[in-house]
Amino acid sequence: LRTDLGAGLAAGQSFDTVRIVGNNPNFTVAEVRLAANTTPTSIRSFAATPATIPSNAPVTFTWDFAENATAASLVPISGDLEFSVGNVLPQTDAGVGSVVLDPGPVETTTYKLTVTVDGEDSTALLTISVDNNPIISSFEADQTDIIAGSDLTLTWDASNFEELTLNDSPIDPGTTSITLQPLFSTTYTLEATNANGIISSTISISVRDIPDPNAQLTSIPLTPDLLASSPSGFGGSMANTTNDPFAYNPNDPFGTLPTTIWSPATHYHGPGSNPTLYWTFEEITWGSGSDLRLDFYGRNGCCPDRDNNFEVALLEGGPNGRVVGEVLGNNAPDNDSNRLRINLGAVLTPGDSFDTVRIIGNNVNFTIAEVRLAGLIRSESPVKITDISFDSGESELSITWESDLGYLYNIRGSTEPASAGAPATWELLLEGLEATPPMNTAALSIDPGATPFSLYVVERFPKPPVTLLAEDFEGGDPGWTTGFAPTDLSRNTAWEIGNPSGGPLTGPANASSGTNCYGTNIGTNYGIESNTWLRSPAFVLPAVPFATLSFQQWVDIDPFETGSPLDHGQVWVLAASDLSEIGAIEMNISGLDPVEWTEFSGEFPEASLGQEVVLEFRFLSDNDGIFDQSGWYIDDVAVSAPSP
Repeated sequence: LRTDLGAGLAAGQSFDTVRIVGNNPNFTVAEVRLAANTTPTSIRSFAATPATIPSNAPVTFTWDFAENATAASLVPISGDLEFSVGNVLPQTDAGVGSVVLDPGPVETTTYKLTVTVDGEDSTALLTISVDNNPIISSFEADQTDIIAGSDLTLTWDASNFEELTLNDSPIDPGTTSITLQPLFSTTYTLEATNANGIISSTISISVRDIPDPNAQLTSIPLTPDLLASSPSGFGGSMANTTNDPFAYNPNDPFGTLPTTIWSPATHYHGPGSNPTLYWTFEEITWGSGSDLRLDFYGRNGCCPDRDNNFEVALLEGGPNGRVVGEVLGNNAPDNDSNRLRINLGAVLTPGDSFDTVRIIGNNVNFTIAEVRLAGLIRSESPVKITDISFDSGESELSITWESDLGYLYNIRGSTEPASAGAPATWELLLEGLEATPPMNTAALSIDPGATPFSLYVVERFPKPPVTLLAEDFEGGDPGWTTGFAPTDLSRNTAWEIGNPSGGPLTGPANASSGTNCYGTNIGTNYGIESNTWLRSPAFVLPAVPFATLSFQQWVDIDPFETGSPLDHGQVWVLAASDLSEIGAIEMNISGLDPVEWTEFSGEFPEASLGQEVVLEFRFLSDNDGIFDQSGWYIDDVAVSAPSP
C-alpha cells in the first residue's frame, strides 16, 4: 500500500511526526517506509500582524528568506486585489524585512510571497481576515492566583471599537493595560462595541486572603477531654492522659515523627464494634493559608495485628454537633516505626469553624496508641467584601460586604499607600453603619483624577451590649426558684440564698459583692446522690449573633471519685415555655481549695438566641461521700447581648 501524504498538505506547512492508528485489536504493521521528493524552499518565515482586521486597517507583513535572493515580491492572489506591495527587496536586509500595507484590504484576502534564489522560485501564502465587528486580539493577566490587595496587571489588544469597557466601566480608547488590587475572587470581562456588534473576552482571577503575619503555631495536645464512647453516652474520660505538646513544622508536613514506647497513659482500645472517640477543644475558625494535621503515632510493645482503619470528622458544636468535614484514615499497624499523618485542612474551606474531632474505628480491635493535633491556624477575616463598583457619572465608589446583626461598621480610607500605616489609623470616612443582613452597601464620593490610587477597609465592632438580666441577690431573689430532679430522692443538697459567713470547710467567708449569694447547703457540705437546681426568671434573648452569661463563683467540689457522673456543676439554658433543655453553656464545673471568688463567662447556645429562656444552675454529686466538700456558690449573675 502506498499512501500519498502530499495530497493533504499545502505549501508552507511543516511537520515532524507520522502517526499511524489501527482500527481493531489485530492491527499489524510489518514494515513502514517514508520517502519524498520535496521541493526546497528559500523562505524561512512569512507572517502578518494583526491577522484579523477591520476593513482598510493597516497590516504589517514580516519575512525571513535566503540572503542571496535575487527577487522577492508580495502580491494578493484572492480577495481584495487592488493594493499590491510588489517588490520587497528594498525593504529587506540580509533576508529579513517588513512592510506596512496601509490601507489594508477591504475583504478577506490571501497574499503570496515569491522569492527567487538561483533561478528557482519559492512561495509562501497567508490570509488576512477582515471582520468589521469589534476585535479583541488578546486579553491577558500577568497572574491568575494572587493574595488580596496584590497588584494585578491586565493587558489587551483591541481594535475597531466605538466603546471599550472593563466590567462595565469605560476604558480610555488609548489605554491597553491597567493595574488593579482585587480583594476577592473576580471575573474580569473586557467588552468592545461598535455599530456592527459586541465582542467580549473574560479572565477569572482567584484571590486568596492576606495571611495573618502574626499567625502562631497552634498545638492542641492530648487532654482528658478525649472521651471514649459507651452504650450510656459519650462515656468517661480516658484514664491517665497526658498533656504533651510536640514539635510541628508546617514547612515539612511529612517529616519524621518521633516513636514512643507504649504506655497506658496515651493508649486506648476500642470497647466494641465501631468504637468512637470525641476530642473537644476551644473553637477554631479556619482561615486561608492554614494547615492542620492529625497524627497517629505507632507504638512498640503492644497489640500487634490490630487494625487501625478509621474515620476522622471535624464537628462544630461538640460531640452531637454538625459535621464540618471528614476524611478516611488508612491502616496504621502498631510498631516502632509506623505513623500516619492526616491532612485535615484538605476538607476545610476558609470560614469553617470546628471544636471537636471525632474518630471512629471500623472493628473491635480499633486501637489508638497516641493522637496529636497541631497546625498553623490563620484567622479568617470577619468581614467579607463581595463587590466593588465605580459609577463614573456620579463619581461614586460602592462597596458591598457581608454583614451580621449585632454589629456596626466603619469604612476607613487612605490616599497615601506608601505611608498608610495600619488600617485602624486610616481616616474615618463612614462611621457606625447599621447592619442590614445579609449584605451592606455604602457609597463614597471619590475623584479618581485627584486620587488615582486609594486604599479602603471595612471594619466591624459589636454594638454596645444590652443587659438582659442582672442579679446580685441583695434584694432577695425575685423570680428565682430552686428544686430537685425526680431522681434526687434524698434531697440532701439544696440551693440556699443568704450570707455564707463560712470558714475554710463551710464555704466562702463572704459573698462576692454585698452580703448575699446563692450556695449549696450554705454553712455545711453538700450531700451525696444530689441533683438539685437553681433557676432564673424567664427573659428573652434577642436574635443577635451571640449572648453572654457571666457570674462570680466559689467552687469547692470533689473531682476525684471514680464513679459516673463525678461531683460537678452544670449551667443549662431551658425553654421558658416548658423548661425543656435547649443547650448547655458549661457541663463540668469542679475544683478544690478555692482561695477567692472567680469569674465565669460563657456564650449561650446558638439555638437559644431569639427565644424566651431560663437559666439553670445544676449541681450533681455521686454516692461517694468521703470527700464531699463545701459546694458551689454563685453571685453577681449577668446576661448581656449586643443591641439588636
